[in-house]
Amino acid sequence: MVLSLKQNNLLKFLLSIILSLFVCLTCGSQVNIKERLSDFYDTELADTARALALEDVVWEYMYINTDTAIHYALTQYDFVQRIPDKKWTAYSNNTLGVCYFDKGEFNASLEHYLRSLEYYEKIQLKREIAGAKNNIAQVYLELENYHEGKLALEEGIRICKEISDKQRLSELLLNYSFLLRELKEYEKALEQLLPLIEMPIAEKNPYFLTTVLLDIGAIYDIMNELDSALKYYEEASVSATESNDIQGLTSIYTNIGIVFNKQKMYRQAVENCTKSREMVENASGYYSKQMCFMCLSHAYEGLRDFKQALTYNKLMEDLEDSILNESNIEEVTQLRLNFDFEKKRVIDSLKFFNKEQALKMSHSRTVDKEKQKRLILIISLTLSLVVLLVSVYHILNKRKTNRLIVQKNEKIVLQRDILEEKNQEITDSINSAFRIQKAILPTDRVVKEFLTDSFILYKPKDIIAGDFYWLENVGSIILFAVADCTGHGIPGALISVVCNNALNRSVREYQLTDPGQILNKTRDIVIEEFEKSDEDVLDGMDIAFCSLDGNKLSYSGAYNPLWICRKGANEIEEIKGDKQPIGMYETNAPYTTHKKELRTGDTIYIFSDGFSDQFGGDKGKKLKSANFKKLLLSIQDRSMREQKIFIDESFEKWKGELEQIDDVCVIGVKIE
Repeated sequence: MVLSLKQNNLLKFLLSIILSLFVCLTCGSQVNIKERLSDFYDTELADTARALALEDVVWEYMYINTDTAIHYALTQYDFVQRIPDKKWTAYSNNTLGVCYFDKGEFNASLEHYLRSLEYYEKIQLKREIAGAKNNIAQVYLELENYHEGKLALEEGIRICKEISDKQRLSELLLNYSFLLRELKEYEKALEQLLPLIEMPIAEKNPYFLTTVLLDIGAIYDIMNELDSALKYYEEASVSATESNDIQGLTSIYTNIGIVFNKQKMYRQAVENCTKSREMVENASGYYSKQMCFMCLSHAYEGLRDFKQALTYNKLMEDLEDSILNESNIEEVTQLRLNFDFEKKRVIDSLKFFNKEQALKMSHSRTVDKEKQKRLILIISLTLSLVVLLVSVYHILNKRKTNRLIVQKNEKIVLQRDILEEKNQEITDSINSAFRIQKAILPTDRVVKEFLTDSFILYKPKDIIAGDFYWLENVGSIILFAVADCTGHGIPGALISVVCNNALNRSVREYQLTDPGQILNKTRDIVIEEFEKSDEDVLDGMDIAFCSLDGNKLSYSGAYNPLWICRKGANEIEEIKGDKQPIGMYETNAPYTTHKKELRTGDTIYIFSDGFSDQFGGDKGKKLKSANFKKLLLSIQDRSMREQKIFIDESFEKWKGELEQIDDVCVIGVKIE
């Protein structure tokens, strides 16, 4: 079964959006790099903390400038020599290997991967050893050293089995079976493929299971172990039936028919090919039909039913001119050799049929034997000439077809490579945007400095998000907020940049600390930014904004509420936000500031709507705010760290196999 790449008409548009996001967030990235470099040069920090800081700098520059990344990776390598734990030397060598591989300097990459492996083996970190083997194999494959790549993969597989790492083992087995089939080591390829039938992914994905079973059957067919081939083809038919894979069933029944023909079990061949014949009109691929007709023609020839054999041979030849359609060009390339072999057998059957008919005529005509002999001779010569001309025609046509197939395949490979390159560029840009957007969020260290007993649960729907959290300190006042910008992914992230900047200006430039006044000024700044566009921009932000000065709490909100759980209370106290967003709206009334006196042990929560709006549970319904309140009330006796873990696990359990529909952000703060 061949899976084709799905074309994406929005590639250029998405790429331009991502590049725009990168320009908007460049300053955030620089601040992060400077901060981590400052940590590295802080001699009061532990050596391991300084090494980790430099590691972050290397990975930041991996997305910006490879040469700079290598410079800091070498600096890290020199620095970690002072750390007694030699696993840091292994980590440093691995980082250098990645940097050089990314730059295309494969020999240098291999040198550092091998050094990393040497240290991992000394301290017996088996999972890391398997990862290093996989990295080394990738370099060898790039250098076309298949022998060494094979050895590395085999060792990685052995280690994964030893430590029962099924996830990494599945990847290695698939890669290894592919390499073995390329080397025509079919027995060894089967040894890697057969365990995949029992992998968890095979239970969840019937198409994956069908593919594995078909591949196993095909290898046994090539090896002429027909009983084994038949067994796996039949198992593949069960899997394809469960997934209603008509195309797969068509190929499977035809393959079963071909095996029965090889075993001279022609009636069973007719029975299976007839099933394929009934499905083949609804299946894609002219060559699937042609293989079905060829198999039926061969089977009826074996049953000496020459009329049916000729009928299906004619149907097979009628499809010959259709083979070069773009819709089946890949299928032709895969099955051409098998078809040529069976086609020759059909032509031989025609010769046998004509010869037998001539013998019958000789027995029925006894009046003029000499005339009959001349007639038979003429007929034989004529048929021989026809067969010769047909054979010559098919040979010439096949050569032309093969040339066109090669040209088409070259074009397909070129288009595939271009599309893969574009997809990789987009993926790299999105990952870089994620790291940059993460840099504008308050760090865990800053949050814990000002909100000592607190947690932040942040779960973007996509790699980058429209939700964000914000924190600022003004004297004794701690300002913090959870914001939900319009949309999610790339559009939401772009809006979040504008809104984050507006919050910063409202506090830093206009010296505001009252939550209602901050939201009023933030709205003015956002509207001012959007009015610069020639088009109407109706996007904006919902937000819950808090000001905490000792035990005195001030709150203002745009749609998003504040929940207070008093110590020992059985209900949550809710303060609702104003029903108007930060952005363009019909009326722009001032935002209300609510003030509350808190006591030690009280807990406050602010959040976006992503948690309560998530679909899940046994009936696939929304979680809703009422259930969210019950969940929070049930965990008031737990620490804030334990609350975060419990809320996260509850969300994943509720969501189950369903898709996350929106970004999720929750902040909890306990008053000390």
